[in-house]
Amino acid sequence: MQFNLPPLLAGLNLTGLSGLFNFADLSLPPPREVLPGSQSLTATTWQTQLALPGVDFADHWVYLTGNTSCWNQTRCNEFDQAIVKEYEIRQLRSPAASSLLSFVDCDAEPILCHSWLLLPPALMHISAASAPEDTVMHPIPLPLTNTSRYSDKQLISADQQIAFLMSDQVPLQEFRVWDGYMNPFIGTVGKRGGGFYWGYLKHRFGWLPLPQHAFTIFILLIVRLLIRRFQPTNPPPNAFTKDVGGCGLPRSMGPRVHMEI
Repeated sequence: MQFNLPPLLAGLNLTGLSGLFNFADLSLPPPREVLPGSQSLTATTWQTQLALPGVDFADHWVYLTGNTSCWNQTRCNEFDQAIVKEYEIRQLRSPAASSLLSFVDCDAEPILCHSWLLLPPALMHISAASAPEDTVMHPIPLPLTNTSRYSDKQLISADQQIAFLMSDQVPLQEFRVWDGYMNPFIGTVGKRGGGFYWGYLKHRFGWLPLPQHAFTIFILLIVRLLIRRFQPTNPPPNAFTKDVGGCGLPRSMGPRVHMEI
């Protein structure tokens, strides 16, 4: 698969980093079909698959799942079954509504999941708009226990968790808005494609304790080094501008000697 450099990195010389961003070395399993008749979103085409930015406002739900990438595989399997039930219910109500529910297999698409700063099981709610800057994303990590931070009630099953979180019982204001610099629509780094490379680094070197702002610091250091390298040097001082006696005056304005005859 061919990957194009995002605008953030397109002007930089990455010859020395070719091994760091060697996508040909990625050995990933084929994505599972979690939702009947649906394909997993991918790191390079997810916005096209979701038709973002959209012509009209629309609420998209994306379910993040996985086996090896899941913290609790048993719990992820339970959420897999719960999301299928929710999908079938929505399809019975309205086929158009069911098309607004998608999924990502994080085993096959780890770059996308890491670029969203999420690990399965999780939900991503996307309020799509015609303008990218008006698109709002709400990351929702799913609980690994039978409790929910959004409800005082004890929600025992994964079915109850999914049905509750994706219903009108929870207003969108309850979910945290993702407004960080890795956001692919409004983020300083994300909208230039930097999230994609952050996802790659996290997948390839996931054992490193790298915070999410490390990628931004890395880019800023490269830009600063390039500026210093190609910055024009100041011309040497000439005879006119040379200080006289270290007093900061040019030679032509130095102290005059008056001689009395």
